[in-house]
Amino acid sequence: PESHALYKHMLSELKTKPISVVKEELLGKGWPAGKVDSAVRKIMLLSLAKKYEIHEGSRDAEKFNKFAEACRKAGGTQEDAKEVLIYLGWSQHIVERALQQIFGTE
Repeated sequence: PESHALYKHMLSELKTKPISVVKEELLGKGWPAGKVDSAVRKIMLLSLAKKYEIHEGSRDAEKFNKFAEACRKAGGTQEDAKEVLIYLGWSQHIVERALQQIFGTE
């Protein structure tokens, strides 16, 4: 999908450019600000996931809770966190239930 191509492009560009430059370039090419901002949040959350060692196969509840709380404090939405966790191999049902406790109703 289009959003996957956007993430892939952004991750590639971030190897050599700061996020502000990548974001400005994408907006200059006509990408909608909402899509770019959403991609930036998800990339940030993937970085947090790495920091908290959240990856496919990890099922540490304490790390999950710390990661989810850090996502919330960083301005990530419950949906952003859910998408990142499912992308990393977590079960949708488990993610939805756990995030509900941390984020409340969204």
